[in-house]
Amino acid sequence: MSEAEPTLPSTSSSEAIPVPDHGQGPEGAAPASASPIDNMIQNSKRTAWIPFHLRIVVLSLFALYACLMIASLQAIRTLSKEREGLAEANQNLIYLWTYAPTAIIIAVLSVWRQVDFRVKQFMPWVSLAAGPNRAKKNILVDYISPFILNSLCDTIRNKHFLPLATILGFLGMKLAIVVSTGLFVLQAVTTTQDLNQRFLITDYFVNSSAGDITTETAYRVYGTNVLNLTFPQGTTAEYAFQSISIAENVNQRGFTNITTQVDVFESELDCEVGELTWESRYDHENYATILPFYSVNITLESGCLVPDFRLWHNDDAVSEGLLNKVFFTGAARFLKCENSTSLDPDSFRAVFVLALEALLDEPPFWTILQISHLVCKPRYVIRRALVTAPFNNSELMGNGAVPNITFLSEIPSRTLPNLSNYEFGGLFFEACDKALELSPWGSDGSLTPSYTTYLDAFCYLLISDRRLKNLALLFNTDIYESSVKDLFKAISSQVAKVYLTKPANIFANGTITVSQNRLVVTQLSAAIMQAMHGVLILIIIFILWNRKAFKEALSRDPAYLGGISTILAASPVFRKRLEGTGHLTEGKLKRLLSDDSMTYSSQMTVTGDRERMFSIIVQVDKDDTRDEENSRSSREENDDSINDILTNDRHRRGPTKGYWRPIAFGIPFAVPLFALPIALIVALELLLRSSDRNYGLLEISETDTFIHYTWTYLPALIMLTVASLFGSFEYSIKEMQPYHNLHRGNAPPETSILYNPFANLEPLVFLNAIRLRQMGVLAVSLTAFLSPFLTIIVSGLYTIQLYPLVLDTIVEQSSRLAVPSKYYQRYGAPQNISTDSFEISGINPDTASIATNLIFLNNLSYPSWTYSGLVFGQVKLTKEAYAEAMKLTENFETGLQLSLKLPALQGNLNCTDRSSSWKMDWNITISATNLKIRPRYSLQRSYNCRDNFWNGINGIISFLDFGIEPGYFGTVAVDTLTREPDRDCPGIFVIHGYLPPEGDIDQFTVLSCSPYVEQVTTNVVLNIPSMSFDNLNPPTVEPYTNKIFSYGENLQDWATGIISPNLENINNNTQESRHYSGFFNTLQFRRGDIREDPSLLNNATTLLNAVEAQFQDFAAQWYHFNSRETVVGDEGTYIPGTLIGAPVTRLKQNYISTRILQAILGTLVVCGIVAWVSIHPRKVLTREPASIAAVAGLLVDLNIVDRSHIPAGAEWHDVPIEALFRGYTYRIHREVDSENKIRSLGIDLEERQGNAAFNSSEETQGNAAFNSSEEG
Repeated sequence: MSEAEPTLPSTSSSEAIPVPDHGQGPEGAAPASASPIDNMIQNSKRTAWIPFHLRIVVLSLFALYACLMIASLQAIRTLSKEREGLAEANQNLIYLWTYAPTAIIIAVLSVWRQVDFRVKQFMPWVSLAAGPNRAKKNILVDYISPFILNSLCDTIRNKHFLPLATILGFLGMKLAIVVSTGLFVLQAVTTTQDLNQRFLITDYFVNSSAGDITTETAYRVYGTNVLNLTFPQGTTAEYAFQSISIAENVNQRGFTNITTQVDVFESELDCEVGELTWESRYDHENYATILPFYSVNITLESGCLVPDFRLWHNDDAVSEGLLNKVFFTGAARFLKCENSTSLDPDSFRAVFVLALEALLDEPPFWTILQISHLVCKPRYVIRRALVTAPFNNSELMGNGAVPNITFLSEIPSRTLPNLSNYEFGGLFFEACDKALELSPWGSDGSLTPSYTTYLDAFCYLLISDRRLKNLALLFNTDIYESSVKDLFKAISSQVAKVYLTKPANIFANGTITVSQNRLVVTQLSAAIMQAMHGVLILIIIFILWNRKAFKEALSRDPAYLGGISTILAASPVFRKRLEGTGHLTEGKLKRLLSDDSMTYSSQMTVTGDRERMFSIIVQVDKDDTRDEENSRSSREENDDSINDILTNDRHRRGPTKGYWRPIAFGIPFAVPLFALPIALIVALELLLRSSDRNYGLLEISETDTFIHYTWTYLPALIMLTVASLFGSFEYSIKEMQPYHNLHRGNAPPETSILYNPFANLEPLVFLNAIRLRQMGVLAVSLTAFLSPFLTIIVSGLYTIQLYPLVLDTIVEQSSRLAVPSKYYQRYGAPQNISTDSFEISGINPDTASIATNLIFLNNLSYPSWTYSGLVFGQVKLTKEAYAEAMKLTENFETGLQLSLKLPALQGNLNCTDRSSSWKMDWNITISATNLKIRPRYSLQRSYNCRDNFWNGINGIISFLDFGIEPGYFGTVAVDTLTREPDRDCPGIFVIHGYLPPEGDIDQFTVLSCSPYVEQVTTNVVLNIPSMSFDNLNPPTVEPYTNKIFSYGENLQDWATGIISPNLENINNNTQESRHYSGFFNTLQFRRGDIREDPSLLNNATTLLNAVEAQFQDFAAQWYHFNSRETVVGDEGTYIPGTLIGAPVTRLKQNYISTRILQAILGTLVVCGIVAWVSIHPRKVLTREPASIAAVAGLLVDLNIVDRSHIPAGAEWHDVPIEALFRGYTYRIHREVDSENKIRSLGIDLEERQGNAAFNSSEETQGNAAFNSSEEG
């Protein structure tokens, strides 16, 4: 017993209620007067205690949750299958769908832990209430402290199926948590959706009486075949079709393709090759001079005769003495068969003849070396077809996108009313005749050094086709026929689109192909979660079915030492059985209680005054001592047997050497507890850096389920392991905290015998730990709060994203831009630009303006190696780069790109507003232009001009003279006399103004501009192998890389293109109130607001910005067509680049999730250290206080369970337990012999705090508790 056992004051309540006599002790005498606690006991209802979490309402709520979860999972599984995902992933909600499923289950599991804890705690008492049984089946049972698998095995061994069910429920919920981390995944899903009446057909085919035909259609084909532009919207190289747009109220995000029914215009030539003869003749009648030509006669098997088809000689070759040279000559005409006597349109034929002639130095001088011909019937048809076209950046079927056309054979084709095949053929040739400007009559016009041309527009376009690598192939009949038909179709499609359509707004049905990152439900994860929640429902039903076992099992919550003390106080024989066992180890205690013939049970009995009492009964045999018919002699015989057993095994209660220590405080457990989180912090950091550096950690295949489930579930399992380690550590700290306080001594009841951190939900435990200053519990409560977030956050740690495959490489420059070298000394030579002198190509002096015009007026794309105002030297893949490219993709044609920094030239203007410094000469001269009488204005400038030509002379310079009609006017003038222009001596003048119908000019803006060229460094992405710019990643100029090296030295060369009159033919400017040059007409098409309101250009800033943008595009096209030279041999520059493969699905580590996990892991380590330091488990207990016997043995040796301290009837739960123990402090008392062996150990009532229990306030007692705790 205790060495210094305190003397306890006697209380009037100690005998207030007679001690029940179940053959195990004497009755006490009733007191003369009752205390407040006696009144509470007397008023007690004395009903059995059932934990809150095992009540029907709580369990029913669990069942309802499980049913709702199963139904919800089934609903999202079905929707995900039907819709190929639940919805498009919203990055703003990424953490909601990533964390929410796991968080919900973890929140439910935190409550289920209380169900599991209470069932495990209750089961030994349920076994006691079931009847007499051996100690190993009840008072030695412990399902709480062992590892969960050990507890699972013990429940099976003991046939205790209630805790087995709750453990299975706990494990099932854990499994559901793991698989919930992979419930939702992002997948790139391509879906097809119907859009009813959401497509808008914006035109329709009709014989619109085209009226005046311009060069527009032929110029479009010139742009595609010669300048390498692409066909405009609604046309291809073969067809024209109705233009399509999508209604404004349709969300167009993610569209990749659209499909709808449209009318398609298709043209064809039915051709024959006849017998051809020719002779050289002279025209004496139709021209002022005698012109030589070839007279070609063609006879067809069908009987059609085409006589005297004339091909003109290249007469310029004679004057230039080009002897023994070869030239092209050719023509295309729409003629009537000569031998046809009727006016039937079917007798007209399209005749195409191309010849290669030679000028010899001896008679007959002119001869045809080779000749090809076709005589064809043109025809057209309009067919119904499904058109599927790429959709990119809200642009449909144009800008390089080639649609897929599938004709609907079940719908008959048709032609347009009043438009026969003959009439269409006439329309086609009229368009060709209007394009004669394309044929360089009277000039060298050579496309290659070997050939000179003398062709009409059709034949010029035929031989100019960039796809023909060898023009001699045109004299192969099959190739010639194919080329003619292709060109005919290309021009016909443009003719149909321009002249045979009218605007419309027709709503139509169609489908869209949408590529989205959609939220897809993982079917396996959902199925497992449903199964686990189904098991949970069965477990709840099982608990509810066996709930009657709880009804008579306990009278008070046994989670607290004080609660067990009240039950022990009513069980004197059981106390006697456990006397002297407080110091025994767990093994000794089990052997002591298991090796005898005693059985244990509990019962609720009724005393002589009908008061219910609860106690633990000890028996030697299996006879039921609760049977009231048992004789007193039988009870006495049982008592004698118990006394004999206690006497005989007293020697088995000898001293114990050493103390018990929780496993969580051992080095084997502490090393992984703290090392694993630290290792994970480091590993997460390394993996994050690798993920950012390498565009993800590794490539994920959608078919590789092993990899998918590995990255989905393995991180969750790892974090669950960490959480489990800290859960075990938490259990040890919470289990030891009350005993640690008792070990320190002077512990108030609220921190010792009435303190159990397991008995409440975690938030309440945390708050109580703060209130009671329990640092160990406070620290592990924080870990218990944070640990579930490991599993929640890890569910969003890894996601799959599309990343391109990348590989560094080197490419070689294959062409560069030639700039006169004489200017480099003045301005500095640009990189990768040739310093050789150059000559302008003979392709067409207006090509730059034509290309610029086609891009903005006809919706054609930029030529290769130009973009907006930039022009680039060409690069090509080296053999080594090609080999590297093959490493990235098996299909070289698909998705490969090249990213690099490429130098580019950019033209620009430095403009100044001169409107106020210009003077206008009002002298009017009359001249006849286009049969109209117009006033002509002469403008003068007056300012200093310092250059070589003007030699610094100040004065008035009059050089600009132009005619104006009422309305808006705009033109560009070039001062070609300015040889060396600079900022003070501009060479380009831009004029815009407005002339009212009556009066003088009232709006007039003049800009003087100095052109310059600069080199810039650009970031470009090229598509492989076409080497075209990626539309989604257009070239961008790096800031601060501009290097000016030329101030308009090429001005004279540019002048023709800038003010090119040829542009008037394709601008088709029909607005009577605007009189714009070709430059200005193209300019207004760049901006819709200017086109609608030209008065905006009267603002100098608006005019300047518009002109500069227009000039940049023109300059880029000029350099592209006129100054490009091929790099020969080793002269090319090697440029580093990056090959980018087709996007692949890669595993990406989320930055935010990583940082949160690292923060949580770091906090867990800190909290673990704090808890480790706060609790000292050594030399506290000799065994784990988990079973009923293990705890009761600590209470029975000292006076804590005496009737002087705990009155009879105090074991009922509606008697406030605080009232029983308030006013006292407690400690662990032990006796040690000379050999340092423990002879006794138990919990003792140490001293009384202040006044009697009910005379002191809770606040005062609380302060005393804190003070005593701190002092201890």
